[in-house]
Amino acid sequence: MVCLSVAWLTSALGLSLSLGAFLAGLIISESEYSHEAFGTILPFRDVFTSFFFISIGLLVNMDFFLNHIWQIAVIAVTIMLLKSLVAGSAIFYTGHNARVALLAGLYVSQVGEFAFILAESGRENQVVSESNYQLFLAVSIATMAFTPVVMNRSDAYSNRLSAFFMNESLRKKFPRLLKTSVQIPAGLPEVKDHVVIIGFNDTGKNIARVVRMAKIPFRVIDKDPEIVLASTAAKKQPVIFGNALNSAVLKHAGIERARAVVINLNQVSDVKLIVSEIRKLSPSAYILTTGKSLSDMSSILESGASDVISEQFETSVEIVTRLLSRYLVPINDIDDFIVRLRGLNYEMVRTIHYEQKGLQDYRLEISDTEILTFKVREDSQFAGKKLMDLQLRTDWGISVLAIKRGGSIMANPGGEEIIGSGDILVVFGSHENVDRIARS
Repeated sequence: MVCLSVAWLTSALGLSLSLGAFLAGLIISESEYSHEAFGTILPFRDVFTSFFFISIGLLVNMDFFLNHIWQIAVIAVTIMLLKSLVAGSAIFYTGHNARVALLAGLYVSQVGEFAFILAESGRENQVVSESNYQLFLAVSIATMAFTPVVMNRSDAYSNRLSAFFMNESLRKKFPRLLKTSVQIPAGLPEVKDHVVIIGFNDTGKNIARVVRMAKIPFRVIDKDPEIVLASTAAKKQPVIFGNALNSAVLKHAGIERARAVVINLNQVSDVKLIVSEIRKLSPSAYILTTGKSLSDMSSILESGASDVISEQFETSVEIVTRLLSRYLVPINDIDDFIVRLRGLNYEMVRTIHYEQKGLQDYRLEISDTEILTFKVREDSQFAGKKLMDLQLRTDWGISVLAIKRGGSIMANPGGEEIIGSGDILVVFGSHENVDRIARS
């Protein structure tokens, strides 16, 4: 709508439709909707690019091209050198170093698309003769043909330039040739091992709030423009506008580098498609999502999700908890009932899932077991004791897989290791035993 409206407006003002479309593209590219627009337009790009180059090629008179080939080559090289010089100088004087200026100049050295519009207008108004028009077309196509070769060699050229300026005397005389004075604007910095939250509804906001408190980096994707505007303006949340079905939007959120993905959307069909798209980009990411019924959970697991939370089941858990509390059932007994119920429910879902996929896909999802992390408090009975003295495997029925202390992780710790307050233990065992030690 924006593209066609602006194009129509410029045409009504006596300008070209193409100029209006160009202006509309600039407007959208500078907005928070650019990633979604790019992902939507991407499938059409190759088709329209083919139309453009084929239509330009059909306009060329090959007899004229062959008869003036040397003249065309000289003019084409001159144009590419002049454009590279002008564009590179502009980039250099805005604060970038010589290498960046050279790369930018080479990338825009060909004749631009709007030159064709100007040339066609000049031809229609008899400002440009047919001979000059053919010369322009031939030179333009020659610069386009040279561009891929130049771009493929651009890194080698820039590296040679940098090596030349690395000379000690030149570096002292011209320090700006290697150093840049450009400040990168504040935005969404590149992150890794982060959480990608898809869907910024109330559940997504609560997840983001807890993740932020845990000092875990995260990115949020939502396709509601009002939510995105409100979140980015008021709370400065790292929210990206777009549909997570688009791989371009997922890549902008750094999905290839993410450790975990949380999907909380209502449409099961959308969830399955998003999971499949994520698996293409990141086969190893932990994908946690929600499902309403047991059949939903099984189908989502089949699409590639790592784990699924049942909304109906978790609602029933909360109902049972509050109901038993009214009958004065001790909280410890309620917790034990819930652990057993949760273990039976999710074990059944995983059993269905693995029976459908085959025994070879069981991986670490061993029945009735769980891996959990918990922090050792100062008043904990484990603090200050050696791991071998705690008898965790004998008395508690669990094994310690790793200890996180500060910024380091100690995998498979030995028995002489002393557990300190603040340590985070990664333990493995049955649901009941893991829950019991976490609450001790």
